[in-house]
Amino acid sequence: MCTLPRVHCSIKQVTAIITRPAVRSAGHKQNKNMKTLNLQKFGINGSISQLDLRQEHNKFALNYTKNITHQMIDQLIAGVGRNVVWSWGTAGLVGLCYEARDSNGEQTALIPELIFHVQGLLLPDGYVHIVYDEGNDTYIVVTTDKSGTIMQSATDVYCESLGKVIDSFVERDPSWTDDEYLQRANAATVAQGMPPIVNENKEPVI
Repeated sequence: MCTLPRVHCSIKQVTAIITRPAVRSAGHKQNKNMKTLNLQKFGINGSISQLDLRQEHNKFALNYTKNITHQMIDQLIAGVGRNVVWSWGTAGLVGLCYEARDSNGEQTALIPELIFHVQGLLLPDGYVHIVYDEGNDTYIVVTTDKSGTIMQSATDVYCESLGKVIDSFVERDPSWTDDEYLQRANAATVAQGMPPIVNENKEPVI
């Protein structure tokens, strides 16, 4: 497991910190209930196991995981902007890596995964899992509640759609108009004791 920079930091200036390979992540209370996925449910074949990225012999997997998960973060920000990523309540980003082996025990793939906690309008207390499917050069996106129950999932997600898919799972129903979204967002914001959101100098909708 490697912990990753918060999205408001300059990603290129932050070095990933290696922690334990177990699901729990020291220093991130948000991750205490985080569950890993059964990747075979999402079309990844073979015997799959999580790698201990602290081990010297997994150094290649560690660097690969850093590169792919940082790429995921860059693509999220490029796709929907930092403000949208912030609106999900994104916290506790963690990178994991799995390996898939065939029936002969030969490694067939390394599978990086980015996990982070969210507190959105649609998913008020849960996790987003982004899994890189190297064979298709696409992502698998899964949201779970805090107990690990799968809420929504999408496969074959291209990088330009990654942020929009997550936003539709976590924060904003695609059927909502701008005013409907602002009304819901403002209700949640005011309930937390913060001022309402103002859009393009219009009066806030509450």
